[in-house]
Amino acid sequence: MHAIAQVWTTGICSVAQTPEVIKLRQQGEEQQALERARERVERAVQDLKNKIASENEEVRQIYKQITPTFDPEDDGIWSEIDLLEGDPVHRGVAMRNLRLKPFWLKAEGI
Repeated sequence: MHAIAQVWTTGICSVAQTPEVIKLRQQGEEQQALERARERVERAVQDLKNKIASENEEVRQIYKQITPTFDPEDDGIWSEIDLLEGDPVHRGVAMRNLRLKPFWLKAEGI
């Protein structure tokens, strides 16, 4: 009570710093630090879960926009053509390539 009255009158409180008081203060500070750390970890975990959920939603939206153009088991001419292969220099070279000959004939309309 005396310390409270002293704060009201002078604004300064001098509490004796006995080893017990210091130990109690340190324990309180440690508990507060542990509580803050626990809250930060919980907040970080929640933020990470939210980020993963939003990224998963973005990926789902991206895959929804992809429209398949060919069947995976397509047996047509397109499945036999290597799209990375360069174009033939002239028609004679194209006709000598047995894989490309049907494509070129179809493209020429013959």
